[in-house]
Amino acid sequence: MFLRSRPHIQPLTQFGGVGHAQAARPATQPVPRTRVGAVRVAVCAAAIIVIELIVLLLAQNTRSAQMSFLWTYTTTSLAVALLIAALGGILLTLRRLARRRPH
Repeated sequence: MFLRSRPHIQPLTQFGGVGHAQAARPATQPVPRTRVGAVRVAVCAAAIIVIELIVLLLAQNTRSAQMSFLWTYTTTSLAVALLIAALGGILLTLRRLARRRPH
């Protein structure tokens, strides 16, 4: 009787919310894919792969290695020497690619 006098008030559902049955329905449209989302996924995947490779590199190459560059001589672990060589190669490649592209 009270609800009949106020038609704009909706009755509460069984779970305590107004219109709970409508809110529980799944969305019919999927979330659109964007370039930013694809880049984020690619960067995360690349970061995981690089971290795994570094862990494997450090775990398997525990011997020491002698390095000499110009007039300096040092002894370091083989893993550190390989990381330094890999970073040097990456930097040289990026430098070469940066020179090739016109700005």
